[in-house]
Amino acid sequence: MGNPSVLIFLWVERYTEIRQNFAQLYAAVDRTQHIKRAEIPIAYKSANTNAKSQSDLSYQSKENIYIAMLHHPLTLKAVLLILANAVVFTKHHQPLDGRIVGGSSTSIWHHSHQISLYHNGLIICGGSIVDTENNKTNGYFVVTAAHCVEPTEPQSYFIKYGITSLVELVPIVFIDYIIQHEKYNATTANYDIALIKLKVRLQFSEKVKPITLAESTPETGSLAIVTGWGTTSEGGVLPAPILQEVTVILVDKDVCRQQYAPYDKTDQMLCAGVPEGGKDACQGDSGGPLVVDGKLTGIVSWGIGCGQPKYPGVYCNVSWFRTWVIGKVQ
Repeated sequence: MGNPSVLIFLWVERYTEIRQNFAQLYAAVDRTQHIKRAEIPIAYKSANTNAKSQSDLSYQSKENIYIAMLHHPLTLKAVLLILANAVVFTKHHQPLDGRIVGGSSTSIWHHSHQISLYHNGLIICGGSIVDTENNKTNGYFVVTAAHCVEPTEPQSYFIKYGITSLVELVPIVFIDYIIQHEKYNATTANYDIALIKLKVRLQFSEKVKPITLAESTPETGSLAIVTGWGTTSEGGVLPAPILQEVTVILVDKDVCRQQYAPYDKTDQMLCAGVPEGGKDACQGDSGGPLVVDGKLTGIVSWGIGCGQPKYPGVYCNVSWFRTWVIGKVQ
C-alpha cells in the first residue's frame, strides 16, 4: 500500500473523486443477487448496479443497504477515517494495492487503448478505443460490454482516457450515443458487446491509441493480458487507483463449457484463466480488454467469483463481432 501519510495526502487532494468512488463501492460491493440454479454466485464483472446477470432466481440482496448508506453524505473527516481503517485492514489482512486479481501495476503507455467508463460520475467499467479502419471515424468509438451501458441513455455516461491513475486530472469525454448488440441477452450474458460513440474525437498520441480487433480466435493455450481498475478480490472494497494487468491463458471452449455447466457458455464467448486460480479480472473490470498478440481478443464479461480454480473468466469473443463492429462504425 505504501506510506499511509502519502496515501492520505493523495486522497484528500482528490476529495471529490473519493466521494464518488466510495459511493460506487457502497452501491456495488457484494452484489449477491447474482445467483442461479446451483445458488453459486455468478456475476458480471461490472460495478454497474443496473446490469442484470445470469439468474433464474429472485434473491434478497444487500444492495439496498449500501444504497441507503449513500444518503448519508461523506464528510472529509469520514473519508479520512475510512482511509485510516483501510490502511489498518490492509496491514493485518490482505493487500489491496491492485485491482486485477493476481496482477500488478502497469502503465497506460503499455495499454494505450484502455479507457475508464463512468456512469453518473462513478467508475463502473473499462473499455477500449477501437481501430475503425476508417480515417473519418477513427478516434470516435470505444467498445465495451453491453451490460456496462444499462440503461443506454448517453447523457449519464462519460469516459476518461490516457490515464494510468484514476485520480489524474484529465478532461472527460461525453458520449453521443450507445449501440448495444441487437441480440444482447442480459439473462444469458450472450452478445455482451456495445459500442460507444464519443462526442469529440480523441487525439492519438503515444499513450492514446486504438487497438485492432482480432480476426480469429487464438489457439487454446495462448497467453493473454487483461487490464483494468477492478477489485483485487471478491468483495474487495478499497482498490488502488492504478491500472493493473495480469497474464492469463486461453482455455479450451469445450473444457470451459463443462466447467461452467449448467451455465450458458456459448461460442460467442471465450474463457481465460490459470488452472490453479488466483489470476483473473474482477468486479469493475467489465468491458475492459483481453489482448493477445496486440489485438483485442476478448471483452471482460462474467464469471463465478474472481480467480476461482476451475472457473476461468468469461469474455465476449471479439472475433465473432468484428464484422458487426466495423459495420457500425463506418
